[in-house]
Amino acid sequence: MRLLLITFLFALNSFSQMEKRSVISMPEMNLVFTGFDNLIQLAVIDKQMRKVKLECASCDKLQRIENTNQWVIRVDSVKPVLLQVKNKAGKVIDEMNIIVVDPPRPFIQLNSQFAFEDVTEIPNKISLKMYGPIPLSINYLIKKWSFKIGNEIYEGSGSSISVQVQEELINFKSGLVTMSIVYLDPFGEKQLTEHVKIDLP
Repeated sequence: MRLLLITFLFALNSFSQMEKRSVISMPEMNLVFTGFDNLIQLAVIDKQMRKVKLECASCDKLQRIENTNQWVIRVDSVKPVLLQVKNKAGKVIDEMNIIVVDPPRPFIQLNSQFAFEDVTEIPNKISLKMYGPIPLSINYLIKKWSFKIGNEIYEGSGSSISVQVQEELINFKSGLVTMSIVYLDPFGEKQLTEHVKIDLP
């Protein structure tokens, strides 16, 4: 399961200067996804690491990677999360509220084309993929699928589209069909349905 990198940049000046400024920044993404390990990095030189600690009361997992300036956190449900950096005396140097969200659902792809776009070539393969720059790597297993073309429903399993469905789509040529997919992700079995616009030449 891929680790998401969230970077906490600390000023590399003296520790006293560090306490006078905001020391937490998240230049990449100010959120974490539920159910995934997220990598937290404190950009602090080794001798300063002994003077600070990272705390997160509402995290389900908070573990420092030994001999590094990195921690792994995980949050298993959507809830308020407060990250705090404290000095050796327990004084809060800085803190930040982190946005926690569930991973977005995937979208159906036919061949390499998202199904919410006009499908302009005969599809032979189904896959699932998140849309947009989401820094998650999730494997989806397609268990079964169905196409509703006109008044007829055609079913199959796995990621390959049967020759029969391909022929029916060629005859259908243009219009809306309904696809339903049952799939597995790291959290269990799920189902999604999409309307697909077919526009074959």
